[in-house]
Amino acid sequence: MNKTYIYVNKDEEIGDVIEKIRGVKSKEIILVVPEDSKSFYKAINLEILKKEIEDLKKDVVINTDDSKIENLARQYGFDIFLEDKEEKIFDVVPPKVYDYSQKIKTEEKNDLETEPTSSYKVAEQEEEINKKYKKTSARQPKKQTNSSFLNFVKKSLSSIIIFTLIGGFVFLIWQFFQAKAEISINIQKTPFEFNEVIILKTDQISPDVKGKILPARYISFNLNKTETITTTGQVFESTFPSLKVKFLNYLDYEFPLIAGTRVVYQNNVFRLSQRIVLPKKENDKPGEVETEAIASEIKNNQLEIQEGSDLSIPGLEGKRNASEQLLTDFIKAKSSKSYTISQSFQIRSVAPDDISNVKERLKKSLENSILTKLSLSYPDSFYIFDPLFAKIEIKNVSHNIGDKTDFISANGEAFYETLVVNKKDFDNFIRDIINEEILKSSKKLSIYELTLDKKEILDFDIKKKTMSLAVSGKAVLIPDLNIEKIKADLAGKRIDLIKSYFANIGGINSVSIEILPSWKKELPTDYRKIIIHSIVK
Repeated sequence: MNKTYIYVNKDEEIGDVIEKIRGVKSKEIILVVPEDSKSFYKAINLEILKKEIEDLKKDVVINTDDSKIENLARQYGFDIFLEDKEEKIFDVVPPKVYDYSQKIKTEEKNDLETEPTSSYKVAEQEEEINKKYKKTSARQPKKQTNSSFLNFVKKSLSSIIIFTLIGGFVFLIWQFFQAKAEISINIQKTPFEFNEVIILKTDQISPDVKGKILPARYISFNLNKTETITTTGQVFESTFPSLKVKFLNYLDYEFPLIAGTRVVYQNNVFRLSQRIVLPKKENDKPGEVETEAIASEIKNNQLEIQEGSDLSIPGLEGKRNASEQLLTDFIKAKSSKSYTISQSFQIRSVAPDDISNVKERLKKSLENSILTKLSLSYPDSFYIFDPLFAKIEIKNVSHNIGDKTDFISANGEAFYETLVVNKKDFDNFIRDIINEEILKSSKKLSIYELTLDKKEILDFDIKKKTMSLAVSGKAVLIPDLNIEKIKADLAGKRIDLIKSYFANIGGINSVSIEILPSWKKELPTDYRKIIIHSIVK
């Protein structure tokens, strides 16, 4: 089938080109487009041209030396001459710009009307036209052949440029998504001291910051304790040493043992020299009292008793309590130290200071027990222990002044009542009081650290169950920064604007900025890619 060339003028509109294609009967057309043809630089024109060609059902091949037109045409699905259609063109028919045969016939008709024209003259004219036709037909393929190498070079360079541009674009996109910024803010600290009087009330419903009144809870408890010390009185010589005995009480109530109570080991009898009271069981632990028993009837002069040996209490055998329980099942006696009889030994006596010392030791022990009870039973509460509010009673001392014994023990009870507050509630209450002072100063500050140095009970009204406390301490204040707002404000800003932004906030010593990639001079526009670190020194 014949292919037809259509030559496009440089300034020709796309509508004129379409009209030329419509005027050609051939289905296969080679469209020759010169360089700098403005109509073919527009994508919309090529889109219109492609649609018209498809409607006309024609096969159009673009032939051009303009790489830009060639690339754009390829994008819209046009075949490129000598690239997509590698065929020899021997049957290409150039477009008939002028119908010479019609002109010959017209001239022949006119000559016949005027004067006869010889057949030789007509043949001569036809031969001249055919020569021109052959020159045009033969010249065009040669031009295409010579330009094929140049087209190849241009296409290669175009491909390299395109890939370079695409690579650069991809790199820029990658850098954009990898972009992030880290800002480190060195924040200034402001010291703040406070000294407040706070009222705790059990009938208060909610905290009153202005009145400095805080709701509290009333608690009370009893504790029992026994303490033992070594006597320091006059030393006596004796044939048999006293036995160190530990009594254990597994009952839920106190149990007394009178002076002279016997404890026996393998028929060897020892007696208590003083009355003692065994504390009741607490938290599944038996009440304990350690005392001395004086040798009364020793059957074995070589007697040895190991530490922890069980001792019987004859006075309790067969006896029952109000619940019909055998007392020997609940009252136990053991040797608290190893015992050996020797030829002679020394035994001390109770001095006057021993009585006062054991009482003082018992008092201190009960006070420490109160603190231990508070810390273990109320670990999440704020409380203040004041010994003046502890009611301590010494119930019994095992010996009197002058008694022969190496040890003396005392038994006592403590009662304590106070008000407690949840630690978090108390801490928040102090913070709220400080924040009220900050608001009065019209400064945008927040509490960074809080330390209580002094906590003292000024007054405790037991009937009303109210307590006034003196509380003092120190706080560290820092600028109140809204980090999310700062990130939103700084997104996309240049570095020079960032430093001036922080300078206007106040309370900031220095700012360091790190931006990735390093060549960027502004923060990411996405605030989520901005990280801010607050450093307090």
